[in-house]
Amino acid sequence: MKIRSTPWMARAIALLVLTLSGTSPAFCQNLLPNGDFELGNTGFSSSAAFAPSGPMVSGQYSVRSDPSTANGQWCQLDHTSGLGNMLICDGTPGSATAAWRTTRNLIVGDTYTFEAWVNNLICTNSYTDPVMELRVDGVTSAGPLTLPETPDQWIKLSATFVATSSSTMLEVVSTSVAGTGNDFAIDDVSLVSLSQAPPA
Repeated sequence: MKIRSTPWMARAIALLVLTLSGTSPAFCQNLLPNGDFELGNTGFSSSAAFAPSGPMVSGQYSVRSDPSTANGQWCQLDHTSGLGNMLICDGTPGSATAAWRTTRNLIVGDTYTFEAWVNNLICTNSYTDPVMELRVDGVTSAGPLTLPETPDQWIKLSATFVATSSSTMLEVVSTSVAGTGNDFAIDDVSLVSLSQAPPA
């Protein structure tokens, strides 16, 4: 029996092959501007206050390539290339910190994957670790994930969801309320539609 190929079948096969190979689907365009922060402090908002340069205090964030310019106890290279920008944040004591957030117009009923890479900024001091989540319209969709100081590594948070509203809020949040520690970096934030057909 001959099986007729359809665009949806081709998409499913492409996704399966790329998933098994560990490669992101090339046809899944990132719907978030400046997800790698190379354009600086643009394309998103934050519940923290922006610190453009110099030392940082609790409740502030910045976009930099060298976190040690904000705090001498912070050690990190960006996730994208090791040379570029990342979002760095000193969490807000006493409340969760939505360090990165945006609202996007999505297609109701379509399936999306929302991802972010996160890391603990502290070199090594046994401070309170950040606890990270991805939220979609205020609901935890990935995490909570505790970021240890060691081993020093970027960890991916990933959530797949079906859009139920044309206007959807996305957030990367630290739920830690500690005043010491709770220092973290975010990089390569992405949103892709899994309902896109691959190119012909």
